[in-house]
Amino acid sequence: MIRVEDQAASLRRMAQVLHSPQSFAFVGGRAAGTTTLVAELGTALAQQQNARVALFDAHPVRALVRRMARHELETLDKVIQHQLPLDAAVTPLSDNLVLVGFHARPRLLAELHLALAHRLEGEFTALVRDLNYLLFDVPAAELALAGIADDVIVVLSPDHDCLTEVYAQIKRLAGEYGQRRFNVLLNRVHTLAEARLWFARLSAVAGQYLSVSLRWVGYVPEDHWAKRAAILRTTTVQSFPDSETAAAISQLAARLPQWSTRSGSVPDLFNRLCEATRLNGPPPSDLTPFRP
Repeated sequence: MIRVEDQAASLRRMAQVLHSPQSFAFVGGRAAGTTTLVAELGTALAQQQNARVALFDAHPVRALVRRMARHELETLDKVIQHQLPLDAAVTPLSDNLVLVGFHARPRLLAELHLALAHRLEGEFTALVRDLNYLLFDVPAAELALAGIADDVIVVLSPDHDCLTEVYAQIKRLAGEYGQRRFNVLLNRVHTLAEARLWFARLSAVAGQYLSVSLRWVGYVPEDHWAKRAAILRTTTVQSFPDSETAAAISQLAARLPQWSTRSGSVPDLFNRLCEATRLNGPPPSDLTPFRP
């Protein structure tokens, strides 16, 4: 009997991996517009590609929640503190799109007791079971979620400070989590030539100092309609579909499945997030950002 149960459990795990959604972690400089891109791409995937998508706001300032949620939403931190159901941190944005307040202090995740961790893992698995894509908006100071996602999207804007910050994040993700492949998305650029120039600069620095592979995936132009959409707490895809930003986002959303290099991380992602948080303390002193 034990053997039959073990085989059944093994088959269930295999089925979860085969039907696992793809997870993409977005990281970037403070002024790169990462949160805006997560909101825009998630909306385009749900609205135009008819995909089932969850947006995860892992920032302590909850920028994505403040922009997209229409009512008060708890965070994972509060869910853990007060032992609430995970649904308290989840809200639907449309038929195919949900938003999750996923920030929790690293210490809280690291010290999570087994029973609560097991319950939350089950609720997380139920939440994502029928989804196609998980998009994580990840803060620079807490990269564990990006370290365990299927793929990392690095958002770079044409700015020297942003280049420095992005390089530091790539270095940490490579050094602490073994990430070696990074998709690079240029944002807020004026021309394709400018986007290519800044990608070349990042590639040159990373190629000289790190053993990583950077892949160009596209760019989003500087556009006042994107700023207007942010102020109005909407997206260009929804409200300004004829804008340059919306056109670029639509093209990127159609190609996003091709960015994936691996899959299968989602079924036990919550448990691995807790484990990764326990294993990684403060960043080592040798991870000083490169200053171009």
